[in-house]
Amino acid sequence: MLKFMYMGGVVLKILDDKRRKEKYIEKYSIKDILPEDIINQLQLVKYDSGENILQAEEKLEKLYFFVEGKLKVYTFQENGRSLLLSFYTKFDSIGEVELFKDLKITNPVDAITDSYLLSIPVEVLKDKVMDYPPFLRYIIRTLTEKLNDLSTQSAFNLLYPLKNRLASFLWMHNTGKKEIILKDSFKEIAEYLGTTYRHLHRALKELEDEGLIRRNRRIISISNEKKLKELAGDIYK
Repeated sequence: MLKFMYMGGVVLKILDDKRRKEKYIEKYSIKDILPEDIINQLQLVKYDSGENILQAEEKLEKLYFFVEGKLKVYTFQENGRSLLLSFYTKFDSIGEVELFKDLKITNPVDAITDSYLLSIPVEVLKDKVMDYPPFLRYIIRTLTEKLNDLSTQSAFNLLYPLKNRLASFLWMHNTGKKEIILKDSFKEIAEYLGTTYRHLHRALKELEDEGLIRRNRRIISISNEKKLKELAGDIYK
């Protein structure tokens, strides 16, 4: 059963599915992070493919635990262009820096596929767990891992050719059906990858000429999953 809540310009879909929520809590040991009274206040929410979860410059209303699906994180440069930072594909939290520094949201987050998250209001956390050792240890560990990933990511963006970055981008948008429907324009994808529209199309043609993909406007069919994955590596993970 779905419930709907309007928040920050987005209609939040809350799933009234206790069994599914408990499955995620158990699977990711969230009881080792939060006390029982806070666990009981967690809400399971769903975002459809293409939906925005966090928008830059808005106030953080909820902290999220990402539990299923695929998300992308990007930033806006001074010239107004967007730049892809990373993907969420495994359990993680969203909003820790804004929570502790009382900042507005810095990086937008969008769902690539239908995605599920556990949410808790920021005000509840500030009132109950800012001095709770298990939660603080989790936040320190998570932020340390993200800082390390960001350093690695920056090096990858400088060192890896566009063809590899594009392969990784396509691979992360692969839902297992060997067909990717691009929701962003080619101009936006070029910006995400830190390149130009012209160079992006040149890289797409290279992948097509090498038999890795086939293009039909904004539909990309994967012809050789093994080679595409090898070329993608771990750039945006």
